[in-house]
Amino acid sequence: MTDPRPWHATYPPDVPSSLEPYPDESVFALLEQAAAGFPDRPALAFFGRHLSYAEVLAEVERFSAVLAGLGVGKGDRVGLLLPNCPEYVIAWFACQRIGAVAVGNNPLYTERELEHQIADSGARVMVVLDQVYQRFGAIRDAAGVQEVIATKLNHYMPWYLRLLAPLKFKKDAKAHGTALPFIPAGDRVRWWGDLMRDAGPVPPTARVDPAHEVAALVYTGGTTGLSKGAMLSHRNLVANARQA
Repeated sequence: MTDPRPWHATYPPDVPSSLEPYPDESVFALLEQAAAGFPDRPALAFFGRHLSYAEVLAEVERFSAVLAGLGVGKGDRVGLLLPNCPEYVIAWFACQRIGAVAVGNNPLYTERELEHQIADSGARVMVVLDQVYQRFGAIRDAAGVQEVIATKLNHYMPWYLRLLAPLKFKKDAKAHGTALPFIPAGDRVRWWGDLMRDAGPVPPTARVDPAHEVAALVYTGGTTGLSKGAMLSHRNLVANARQA
């Protein structure tokens, strides 16, 4: 029988045409395996500070306790309104650890775009960078958000940048006419650092059906209509990681 994918004939002898069968595991297992095999290797680099796989796993376990303490459980949606930063990685894998669904939101989106995505996803808990809170704060109630975890961009920076970065942030905010403080004093938020410090016992790792349970919602750009959430299962993401 002729192979319907003729490009396979050009593969080198040691390159398989498929990686099937894929392991029947959750995407959180990828982090566990990396931390077990390479605990001291750098997993994240952020403004000169490196977090090892073991350190990232420990932070993920601690934040999964935070989410569980807020009532987040299997299948619940958790919105992430963050740029590329350690908190995004930690919160994303914490969702996978307890079987919740991570929902990425573009921090550059308008209020209208954010309201639609958050309401559509059903996220009741959001992790938000303080510097982009202003647009989110205007729609948080309309979108149905109940709990907001706020974080600062300097939280995982080296100690000297943790001290200096806020001065730069305030200078930039004044130059762009951004209101200070980034989060008004009366708004209902919980701070990442406080929650991580006071986190309760680490909950057990959730058992998931990798082929059928959703790990993350990734929203389309909305160029041709309303943005739509693409459902990615644990198996989708595990297979993608193995292929890469």
